[in-house]
Amino acid sequence: MAKKATKIETINAIIEKYGIEGTDKEFLDHEIALIAKRNEYKSVKPTKKQVENAGLKEQLVALMEEGKTYTATDLTNLLGIEGMSVQRVSALLKQLKEAGEVVTGVIKRRTYFGLPGTEFAPTAEADAE
Repeated sequence: MAKKATKIETINAIIEKYGIEGTDKEFLDHEIALIAKRNEYKSVKPTKKQVENAGLKEQLVALMEEGKTYTATDLTNLLGIEGMSVQRVSALLKQLKEAGEVVTGVIKRRTYFGLPGTEFAPTAEADAE
């Protein structure tokens, strides 16, 4: 599959193909500058939600004890933030796993999270289920 051309590449191709000059070229050059500025801003500054999530990820790692396992529900309850959903905590834990800050294990179809080096052996509680 061919790589899709960006807006800037498309505008430059049009300028070359049709030999656009004068005020029309100035206009298109200005549009290219605006697109480049917008793209630069997007890649530099994290969003409000990204900053908030970074803090939550730090809290999640700080809550975990070495050698202990947690479900996403356990960690949501430990966070104690009103309105915090298990789905959001689960998504943050997935990001932490991809970054190598937590490890996962599946015991009886439930995913458990822990700090690196944690053993995921079935417990008496898991056997009772």
